[in-house]
Amino acid sequence: MVRFTAVLTVGLVIAGCSGPSAAVEDRGRDPVTDSRFNLSATEDFDERPYEDSLAVEFAVSHDVPDVLMRSEAAEGITTARTIQGYRIQIHASLERDAALQVEDGVTRWWNSLATEERPIDYRPDELPVHMRFVTPYYRVRIGSFEDRESAEAFLAFLGDRYPDAFLVLDSITVYR
Repeated sequence: MVRFTAVLTVGLVIAGCSGPSAAVEDRGRDPVTDSRFNLSATEDFDERPYEDSLAVEFAVSHDVPDVLMRSEAAEGITTARTIQGYRIQIHASLERDAALQVEDGVTRWWNSLATEERPIDYRPDELPVHMRFVTPYYRVRIGSFEDRESAEAFLAFLGDRYPDAFLVLDSITVYR
């Protein structure tokens, strides 16, 4: 019982000491306007004579064109980005020569088309044709499409010439 009373007394003393202090009453005071924190009477540094020497002039040099620094893209200035897009695979072969022939044939076919015969939403001067070797096949893919809808429209245009063609996801480079 004596131990219990001693522990209880010590606990009450600690609890009593840990209560709010007088600093709680100062919460509403502003240290800038409070006279206890006003240092203007003791501060005697005048920065006015040093204003000219504190100003530092410097020039920044970089390789970025001024037109890009102003965020104004001028004619002829483009940036390239690689994004996930679509291509149309028209051929896969174990032989490189067969893939090269298909690549040459699709390029000649595209160049023989008049501009009016090409799809309205896809009329580049040169059709992007890519031959890629992924073991064990040489794959011939055409186009660079940012969205699936335009790739499907072009696939429909190719339907008669390349009936076995299909869409594939691929990394494409876009210029803006």
